[in-house]
Amino acid sequence: MYGFFGTSALHGVAEACLAYFAPTGSVVPVVILAVVMLLSLYFVFAWLQEDRRQLQLPHSYLFNLGVVALGFIVIPVYLWRSRPAGRKLKAVFGMFAVLFASLLLGILPMILGFLALGAVFGLPGN
Repeated sequence: MYGFFGTSALHGVAEACLAYFAPTGSVVPVVILAVVMLLSLYFVFAWLQEDRRQLQLPHSYLFNLGVVALGFIVIPVYLWRSRPAGRKLKAVFGMFAVLFASLLLGILPMILGFLALGAVFGLPGN
């Protein structure tokens, strides 16, 4: 989870810096976004595999493909089916809370970066 959240925070900082320093029309922001998405997917996938090992659930290649292709559907279904009664809804809500926290951890450093860089360099592109 720390890797997932750290990736979100670093992405926010990188976006703020790229707004000021990347040349117009550069592919660097797209490359950065692709790397961040792959890192985030890796951390989610690693957590799910460890969770499956701890719960001693069978390994499924179809599940692995589903996580990569349709994570917003497959992961809540997995959490619902793998948790005991009384904890199913809590696990699904917890997943969405983690996604929301990740969003905030990406936005907050970006805003702070814009404020800090804006105080030094003015508006981006000027």
